Amino acid sequence: MDQLISPNTLKILSPLLIGTTYISAFKNHKQTCDRYMLNYFLYLITTIVLYLTFGELSDEYGFNDNKMALILSFIGSIGIIFAFTVTKNVWVRHLLFIALIFLISIGSKKFYEKYDKEEITSVIKKLLLILVVCAGIAVKFPDLIKPGLVNAGMISLIIIIILSLVDHFVFKGKYNKIISTIIVFIFTMFIIYDTNRVIGYSKKCKSDKNGDKYLNHVIDMFLNIINVFNNLLNIE
Repeated sequence: MDQLISPNTLKILSPLLIGTTYISAFKNHKQTCDRYMLNYFLYLITTIVLYLTFGELSDEYGFNDNKMALILSFIGSIGIIFAFTVTKNVWVRHLLFIALIFLISIGSKKFYEKYDKEEITSVIKKLLLILVVCAGIAVKFPDLIKPGLVNAGMISLIIIIILSLVDHFVFKGKYNKIISTIIVFIFTMFIIYDTNRVIGYSKKCKSDKNGDKYLNHVIDMFLNIINVFNNLLNIE
């Protein structure tokens, strides 16, 4: 993905977005609910730009050529996710969040190298269309989005992961594109659900005593987007 944005531009955008997000989402060094949806999108855009920037840095320092680094990035991601769930301090959670994005970026970079700029651009257009449609559904039909949707999605995801392992080891990837199509559909459902959840939370944020008002929602949506994007590329 970083082929579409120059490395120097990414290195300038990252600190600018981090600074802008902090100024907008914090008041007196504490997170604020003011402009909640704007701040949420700032967090999300900043996360995506950091993801691309870390991918570029991993190239510069050769992380992608080191198999041990890739293994450690996978193990480290699991450890960070666990630490993230048990840590309440807002600043520590932000540091863990940045470290998680860095490790995910290292683990993903090799995957993108086999695609050219035209393929990536085509998939980005499809992804944007999916995001717009999902946001429209979440806004227009909130009563249709029930907690059971995410439960069904999680069960479906577990089943499809098992099937993908069977396909990889038994059928040598014969049904790879079909499986990727199903995964895109599942994570599209997650995007609709999480968008609805964010909209709902934005209305009750001020009554929420939780110190961290953004990162859980941002991580969920970021992972949804990355999974849809990667599987659209695989289909392409």
